Parts: sequence; C-alpha cells; structure tokens
Amino acid sequence: MTARLGVDIGGTSTRAVVVDESGVIGEAEATSGRGVVAALDVVLATAQAALESAGRPTTSSIGAGVPGVVDARAGIVRHAVNLEIDEWHLREQLEDRLGLPAAVDNDVNAAALGARRALQIEESLAYLNLGTGVAAGIVGVSGVLRGARGGAGEVGHLSVDPRGPRCGCGRRGCIEAYAGGRFVDGRALFRMPAASPERQRFGWAVASAVISLLLMVDVEHVVVGGGMARSRAALLETISNGVVALEADSTFIAGLDAHRRLQVIDPGIDVAAIGAALLSRESAR
Repeated sequence: MTARLGVDIGGTSTRAVVVDESGVIGEAEATSGRGVVAALDVVLATAQAALESAGRPTTSSIGAGVPGVVDARAGIVRHAVNLEIDEWHLREQLEDRLGLPAAVDNDVNAAALGARRALQIEESLAYLNLGTGVAAGIVGVSGVLRGARGGAGEVGHLSVDPRGPRCGCGRRGCIEAYAGGRFVDGRALFRMPAASPERQRFGWAVASAVISLLLMVDVEHVVVGGGMARSRAALLETISNGVVALEADSTFIAGLDAHRRLQVIDPGIDVAAIGAALLSRESAR
C-alpha cells in the first residue's frame, strides 16, 4: 500500500504516525490543544511533522482516532470533554486542510484495528482498553463493529454488582467503577501482592469484561491494552486469576477457553495511531 497517515488525538497528547506495508516509517507527538481551533492546529502540525520524519512519502489518506462520541459516517466528533469540544466536524476540516481523503472514528475502535495489524491477527478481535475509562473496540472479518448508534463495545458500563460503587455514568457497580483509571491507581495497584483484595477485585472486574465480550460477540481474541498495560505481566496475571475465579463457578464459563483467547499487548506499540492510519472513509459507510 502507499503510505497512510494516522493521528491519535488524546486528552493529553496527540500522536501521528505514517505507515506503509513495512510498518511505521514516521512519527511525531505534541501536547493536545483545547477547543476546536487549538486542537486542529496541533493535529495538522503533528501530521506534517510525522510526514517530514518519514521523508514526505506519497500518502493516500489520513485517519483520526478521537475520544468522545464519534459519528464515523459523517466524520463528526461530539462531547470530547477532555478536549473541551462539544462538536467538531473533523473529517471535513482534515480534508480541506490536507487535501487527503479522511476518516474519523472513536479512539478505541482505531486501537482495535491497530492491535489487529500489530499482532498480525486475521480472526475477529476485541481490544479492551483499560484507561481512564473501560471500553472495547470490536473488529470482525468485515471491519469495525460500531452498532446501530455507535455504542458497541461499551462494556465498562455493564453492572456486575447493583450495590457496588457509583460509576461516572450514574449507575452502581459498573466494571469501570472497579477497573477504570478514574477510580483505580494502576501504579499503586500493581505494587500490591497478587493476592491482595484490591488486585483480586480489579482482576475479577476485568475478567468479567473479558467473559462478557466472549459471550456477546464470541471474538477469537481479546487483547487488553491502555494505561493499565504499562504493568503488562502483572496485569495479565491479575486478569488470569480473575478468569480462574469466574470459571470455578461455572463449567459453561470454563468452556469459553478464555485463557487461550486473552493477551495483553506491549504498551510500547502505538495501536491507536496505527489503527487510525488504517481507517478508511468507505468502511464507515
């Protein structure tokens, strides 16, 4: 393929990569802007810097992954609160300013595509992002599963205990309330013993998300990533222990063979930016 440009627009930083059939050939990073004007300026500058670092190859498209509610068909981002943006017609602006076909999607959907490419997976995959929140991007053999209203993969808001702690969504006992970075300090958590109640509770919650994804969409692979994956080995151990606990109560759950289908991706792989480069305008239609 000719080179493609991908941009991961996060609440803290914006990363751009240029990829071709050999992998990442150029990259750049900058602090994200706040508001539409500043955020777009950073995206454009970072994209140009990545192209410069790649030697300005012939580029066929640009894709952007953004946190928030994304209408992939229209290329519009709404309620990107970490960027202080209510509505952003991002695809239109990218095409006008860069003169390339553009695609826009939720950042976790983009990361799912990036994980599939980085791990050279051909089968279906769910990318479970453990960051500030908890959500999954789901990719089948025909592309990203977004759902009727873009809500596919919001597994973090499944309640696993109606008497549990209050989640940011307003409900009680959501997986995110036990495993999201808004509620859990990952660095402190993984300094605790594996048998500590805190790690066991976290592992049970994430394992519940893994099992829920296998039950709902029966993907071949569940790949876990995000900020919590910085402690990769400890995270995999903790989730695996949670899976064992859930399997002990049910031969049906044990039959899902979750251990074989579960992995934690290397946190050094920039799956969101790589996946953004793989987005295409046609696939969102």
